[in-house]
Amino acid sequence: MTSGARPRAEGFADRRFENENVSVIVKVHSGVYTYEVTNLAESAIVDLKVITQAAFAIIVPDGWSKEITKEFLRANTDDAGAAILPRQTESFDIYAIGKGSVLGTTEVHLEFQSDRQCVIDGVWAPVREPEYYTWLVVVCLLLIILAHAATLIYKDRRRANSHH
Repeated sequence: MTSGARPRAEGFADRRFENENVSVIVKVHSGVYTYEVTNLAESAIVDLKVITQAAFAIIVPDGWSKEITKEFLRANTDDAGAAILPRQTESFDIYAIGKGSVLGTTEVHLEFQSDRQCVIDGVWAPVREPEYYTWLVVVCLLLIILAHAATLIYKDRRRANSHH
């Protein structure tokens, strides 16, 4: 179940994503995605993995470690005191790459102390801008240049023909 985005005066947008085990509120501001993870299950959350190729850093709570790969960012803990206990909330900040990332959706994987796993799909995250966007811009610029050149040639020929 999800609710609509609510833009805020400070330039934030946020949205809630949840199922019976977890609630994740994603707040986006200037390339920083803050994930507020609330545990709705009976077992503590010990692992969070966000699938994205468009982020370069994750800030984790005290007692958590992080793993950054080209495919995902992960935070996990072996410390029972640092785990997200039932009805508690922790925040994780993910930093999007500056060039070539856009707001998109992805999967967030969570693991509980009981070894139970949970996946929430369609969660806001930075994603790579489709490569065809760049090519679309290049093609449009070439079309503009060609149209401009054709117009100049046409005007020159009209001018040359009107003098004869």
